[in-house]
Amino acid sequence: MDIVLLEIGEDEARTIGPCIISAPPAWPPPVPKMGQLVLVGGYPKSLREEALAPGWIGAGPYSAIFRVTLAGETKFKCAIERRDLIAFDGGLPVPGTDMGGLSGGPVFLVDALTCPLVGIVTDRCEMSVADFEIIEMATLAGVTP
Repeated sequence: MDIVLLEIGEDEARTIGPCIISAPPAWPPPVPKMGQLVLVGGYPKSLREEALAPGWIGAGPYSAIFRVTLAGETKFKCAIERRDLIAFDGGLPVPGTDMGGLSGGPVFLVDALTCPLVGIVTDRCEMSVADFEIIEMATLAGVTP
C-alpha cells in the first residue's frame, strides 16, 4: 500500500480554513491500543451530492468516533454498533449502505492534548446488516517519512 503525506505550512493552513493539525511527537506515530478512541473521516460516495448545480458535486463528508476493538502492529479494527451512533446532521446511513470511498480516509487518535494521525481506513465489512459492522484501519508503523 502506498501512502502520501503532504506537509502544509502555517500560511497554507490559514487559507484552507478550519482544519486539524496533527503533529505526532515522533515517527512513526503510536499504534492505537484496544479501548482507545479514534476519529475517522472521509468522503464516501453514498453521501456525495450530485447535480446541485451544473457540474457541481458536494463532498458528502463523514466523520465518526469509534472505540478500537482489535489492535495489532499493522492494522486495527473498530466494531460499529449502530445502536450507539448519534447523528448530528439529521440522519445516519441506513444499515448496509455502501460506504465505498471512505477508504484512504485519515484516522486520528483521540487524546487529551493532541490528536495524532495514526492510520488510514482500509476496509469495512458488515457482520449483521442491522446491528454490527467492522471498520478496518492500517497503522502508519511501516510508513517512512
